[in-house]
Amino acid sequence: MWCVSGQQLVEEYACFNTIFEIVCPSDTDVVIFETARYGRNDTLVAALCEIPFTRNCDVDVHFLLNRACAGRRKCSIVVNTAFFGDPCGYEEFLKVTYRCVPGTSCISRPPALLLEGKSGGFYIHLRR
Repeated sequence: MWCVSGQQLVEEYACFNTIFEIVCPSDTDVVIFETARYGRNDTLVAALCEIPFTRNCDVDVHFLLNRACAGRRKCSIVVNTAFFGDPCGYEEFLKVTYRCVPGTSCISRPPALLLEGKSGGFYIHLRR
């Protein structure tokens, strides 16, 4: 999804077995995720969640969060292994960056990008 930039970027975390909740301030705003990581690969957040830091122990969960929350004004997700899996073996945390943007400022693809299928593959053509 492509959106108008300029809205404030928010960084948040949620510890294991808590509820991660986003509520955009305006009734017409929707959530757009910039990053989403689940694991224990951040020393500060690990300390705040009172779990051990583990280098290189996290996974990209951007796709999962987009499926659950992107394009909505508010969203709540339980931070646990049932939703995110168990990349570190026990107790991880969620760390995300997101923006709340006006719902009318988002489109499904950038206006200058067209995809065309050619014999089973895709070519990208930029329109000027």
